[in-house]
Amino acid sequence: MLFRSPSTGVAGELPEYANVKAILPDGPILWIGTHGEGLAAYDMDKKVLIDYRNNKRFPFDMHDPSWINHLFRDTRGRLWISTYSGVYVFDGKVLKRFAHSKDASSLAGNSVNMITEDPYGGIWIAGEAGLDKYDPVSDGFVHYSERYGLPRIIRSVTM
Repeated sequence: MLFRSPSTGVAGELPEYANVKAILPDGPILWIGTHGEGLAAYDMDKKVLIDYRNNKRFPFDMHDPSWINHLFRDTRGRLWISTYSGVYVFDGKVLKRFAHSKDASSLAGNSVNMITEDPYGGIWIAGEAGLDKYDPVSDGFVHYSERYGLPRIIRSVTM
């Protein structure tokens, strides 16, 4: 698919090797998550593709996160990005990364498959190390697979 570059006006496209894994319509923006080429945003009004090679619009490096599995917009307007290197959250101003560490309240693992929100605003993360729920008070995660004997690998979650 061809797009016009915002900086040069020249037609362009995502690299052929960009393996698109997730697409999220979000008003005039179509978020595109790839395996290896990061996050791209297609402005449907301006018919312009923005990616790490020409980004002047978003205040973060669109190549990091680079291996994206899923994109999710929550009811608070945050964009959640699940990757093989943890979870990224973009609140419209700052891109924040959550990753697994020795801290018990960190993600259960960095390989994250999917994110969803329950009817009460809780954010749930399905990954290769189990099911986590984001705790906004501690800015950490509660691990449900360990607590309730769920399978270690959770591929998807819906509410």
